[in-house]
Amino acid sequence: MASTRCPPAEPAPFGVATASSLVVRDGTEVEATGRVADTPMRFCAPALTTPMYADTCHINVPITGLSTAPEGIVRLRGIWKAGVLEVRERLDPLPDPARSWATPCAPPEGGWRTGQADGEELHHYVLDEHPEQFRRPWASFPDGQAGVDVLVVEVVAGDVQAAGHELKSRYNGNLCVVDATGKPSLKDQKGIRDAVIEPLRAIMRDEANGVYGLGGTDTVQVDLLMLTPALADRFAQISPALELRPWLRPVS
Repeated sequence: MASTRCPPAEPAPFGVATASSLVVRDGTEVEATGRVADTPMRFCAPALTTPMYADTCHINVPITGLSTAPEGIVRLRGIWKAGVLEVRERLDPLPDPARSWATPCAPPEGGWRTGQADGEELHHYVLDEHPEQFRRPWASFPDGQAGVDVLVVEVVAGDVQAAGHELKSRYNGNLCVVDATGKPSLKDQKGIRDAVIEPLRAIMRDEANGVYGLGGTDTVQVDLLMLTPALADRFAQISPALELRPWLRPVS
């Protein structure tokens, strides 16, 4: 069974410690990518629609400077002034950052197999019985092999080879066991979330704050309309582990 070492985790972008570069003040040049709604004209953040919000543009900012609402997704740049985005430029959307789903293990002798495998027993072993030893399993896709997927399990503590044998006894599909020593385990990740979730939910309950999503693994990602000075202060009091992801942000 092949195993490899993961590269060290990179610092989380736009964490609380570096949030000052994301704060929007009156007169700041800003930009965002999204959809424009008409009557009244407003710029819509990519917040998911829920049964609570029938309006697909419930998180938005009012805009001026456009005669008509453009169709599709657009990137707008302008000046934030008195609670309104004064549009100065319409730009092509930036490409979405690509995420690699490549398999971080060499294929075994005979190559990867096609077909599906039952992962219930392995997931129970990893997620429920040993969350202090592993990270969440994920599916990878070997280059040039259509219809083939490989389950990747990252081991953060203990003997990697022994862990691989235990995992293989519980899963008969393609398996890649990765040495991820030093990365947060499932148990660590839960501790990070549990420490901040209640104060974050308190902020999220006030719609005026524009926080529309919480997620992440090694950090807690906070998706929000924009980072005001007041919100930056509140997040700083909660935890430096937060990863702030404002939609409308200053032009760098």
